[in-house]
Amino acid sequence: MTRKTSGYTWILGGLFALALGLRIGISLREWFVTDDFYFLAFIQSPRWDWYEVFLPTRNRLIAAYRPIGLETYFFAGFAAFGWNVFGYYLTGLTLQLLTAVCVFRIAKLEEYDTRVALAVAVIAACGGQSLIASYAVAEHNYLCSALCYAASVMWFLEYLKTDRARFQVLGSFALACGVLSNDACATMPALAFGVAFLRARTAPVVVTTSGWAARIEVLDIPGRLRQAVARTLPHFFIVFLYGLKNSRSTPSPSCDTPDAGPPGYASIFSQTMRTRPQAVSASSVSVSPSRW
Repeated sequence: MTRKTSGYTWILGGLFALALGLRIGISLREWFVTDDFYFLAFIQSPRWDWYEVFLPTRNRLIAAYRPIGLETYFFAGFAAFGWNVFGYYLTGLTLQLLTAVCVFRIAKLEEYDTRVALAVAVIAACGGQSLIASYAVAEHNYLCSALCYAASVMWFLEYLKTDRARFQVLGSFALACGVLSNDACATMPALAFGVAFLRARTAPVVVTTSGWAARIEVLDIPGRLRQAVARTLPHFFIVFLYGLKNSRSTPSPSCDTPDAGPPGYASIFSQTMRTRPQAVSASSVSVSPSRW
């Protein structure tokens, strides 16, 4: 027998479609903001170097070491969309929806009711910080890190539940991408350690006293610690490597000055602030070939 869809479900679906339509409508009218122009110029700089992006050897004009969330994100976005900002905003929306899917799966792994899982997924997708970050492309590194954080936690819980190594590998990979998107993901191993400690399996023992036997589970703290360390060691190692490299990525003292960016940065910023977005073409804001 076919189950009839309730009116409550249709109402939720309608509200979601309305919110999505409004979001897309607003995105069609948006344009790049201040920090975006720096990266749009930087990725076109004649001194662009992937090695320097991920393993910088000299002072950086970018204060934050977020090679995936900033440089790679803008490089891929510009290759796909050019100066069409709507493509970037649509990508940001996709990241938010994927994060909500991961949060829903986490709630189900924790055996919450489906309605509760849907509620927390909606909160994850519509949270204030996520909505604010989505309307500045330079802030999309927060959306990237949120997705990686949620995916890393999701796969770690899958690993604890199934003991399948592939989930450990997937979770570690997501964490590596997360810390390279935003250092907020560096807290994930601490969360994973706490969960692994609480869910560590300890062997029950039989205690016999005066002719009766009792089967009890001993709280073996050293054993729990060993299990938690073994299960989270890859995560801590990833964060250790990130912190080691991040500590050596020294920003330039002049990184906050308007003219400190790559060639064309000041002209792109000033021109786009005076020009209607529809009138700005890729040729009119291309980067100067001068040495940076």
